[in-house]
Amino acid sequence: MTPRKPARRPASTTPIYDRSANRSLRAGLFKLVLLVGVPLLLLSLYGQPALRFEYTWYGNENARTHTRCVYLALDGWHVIRPPYGFNQCPIIKLLPIDLMNFLLG
Repeated sequence: MTPRKPARRPASTTPIYDRSANRSLRAGLFKLVLLVGVPLLLLSLYGQPALRFEYTWYGNENARTHTRCVYLALDGWHVIRPPYGFNQCPIIKLLPIDLMNFLLG
């Protein structure tokens, strides 16, 4: 006698109406909020990164005194005039950001 294969179980197509389906929706929504909220929180705490594109200076080549720096940030161009005695404009600088203005337009 040859062994028989067990019969296939019928597939259940009945939707599951319990709390496990609701948990996956909540987890997905929580991950989406984290994906958007964490970068916005970091921007508001530390500022936005800005890259220096242009600067003007006077003085010796070895001892420059910057008078004007132009940075490109997430919300556009920024012109920074360093205070007297502060003679460097870093290549990358963190500038403050107004989140409501950044988000709404």
